[in-house]
Amino acid sequence: MAKTSIHIRPSNLGKGGAGSTNAEGHAYRESWYLAAIAQHPEAAGHFELIGGAETNSYWKSKNYPGGAVALLERDKREAAAHSKSGKAPSMKERTRTDPKTGRTYTVAGWSPIREAVVVCKEETTVFDFLPVFQFFRRYGIEPIGLAIHRDEGHTDPTTGEVQINYHAHILLDYMDHATGKTVKLPDAAMSEMQDVCAQALGMERGESKEKTSRRHLDANAYRAQAQAAELARLQAESEAARLEAERARAEAASIRRQAVQGIGAKVADIFGAGDLAKARKRAEEADARAEAARKAKEAAISAANAERDKARAEARKAVESAKKAQSAANSAKVAHSAALETLEADKAAAREEGRKAGAAEKDREWRQWYQKTGLPAIVERDKLRKEVQELTKRQDEWLQDFKDIAGTLVGCYTSEAVKGFEELGIRDLVGHDLWDEAKKPLKAKEEKKQYRGPHL
Repeated sequence: MAKTSIHIRPSNLGKGGAGSTNAEGHAYRESWYLAAIAQHPEAAGHFELIGGAETNSYWKSKNYPGGAVALLERDKREAAAHSKSGKAPSMKERTRTDPKTGRTYTVAGWSPIREAVVVCKEETTVFDFLPVFQFFRRYGIEPIGLAIHRDEGHTDPTTGEVQINYHAHILLDYMDHATGKTVKLPDAAMSEMQDVCAQALGMERGESKEKTSRRHLDANAYRAQAQAAELARLQAESEAARLEAERARAEAASIRRQAVQGIGAKVADIFGAGDLAKARKRAEEADARAEAARKAKEAAISAANAERDKARAEARKAVESAKKAQSAANSAKVAHSAALETLEADKAAAREEGRKAGAAEKDREWRQWYQKTGLPAIVERDKLRKEVQELTKRQDEWLQDFKDIAGTLVGCYTSEAVKGFEELGIRDLVGHDLWDEAKKPLKAKEEKKQYRGPHL
């Protein structure tokens, strides 16, 4: 039964385009990714298409319509919102040195989006991974997508046999959206994950690294290790052929020394029937095998050197491409920052203009209202106020006149005089209430005048 294994690693999510190593594009065989691989082979690394992409199987979660790249941007915003500094953690690896021991070690960067690489069979389907998805969801890890690859592999240089590397990529969201932190799987869960994967795919579980003490190698490291093993094998074969040739030469030299001691043996050698002739033949065959081994070794070394030089050249090209991309990214970042500053300045200017325009509009509306409504109202108010003051003044004058009239009435009160005053309209002039009030002392005087005292 074939063995399987599952390994988790950070997902490399670039923006896509020429020379990109976007993990999502690689998984789903996006057209722009295949075009980038054809134009820039150094960006592919271990990637080598053997068959057609139509043999692959894909699944994408409907919960993430924008894919892993859009989800990464959302995770960054959520992490920044939960962070005290207001920024998302750095995704770059950092090298640190222990001040006590002086040992240098690498600290992994923040990776909310990760991918699981699973060794599978040719007949493995998407539905076989449902138990694996349920395992991840149990720990709060949500699958984003799945791609089963049946078109990657390599051709054996010695036999020419095509070997397909059947495997699958599972894109995973490791973000805990409630806390803004990534999920941490314990060691027991990592071991359980291997068991669940083997049972789901119907394959044999690989040996634990606690037993083998072997570290998992990615595709590039495994390819380099295989090339080194092949070169060591060729060198061992060449060394064995060389030792065999030296042994044959030593045997031939020993036989020659023995042959010179007897004429009979020498005569037999002349006719090709003696031990010396046989030894010579064996030595020549050993020399031929040694020469063939030497040529094979030289060819292997030459091929390895060519492969190494090619890899170095591709690495240099990749480094140059990365530098250019980084430079372009830095320029774009600077331009983006400048554009943001310009935009903020334009927004501030627009807000200030809007504020001024709003103030001017309000002032204009107030002036129009004042001219249409406010000013006539104020004029009318002042006019009424003056009229009230004038009426108050006239009322005071009337009251004074009434007091004078009342005094006259008190001094010379007669019914005929009162009647005369009423005929003159004094009552209507000063008001009925005031007139009646003024008549009270006059009536009292009349009553006093009519009173003659008690009858004796």
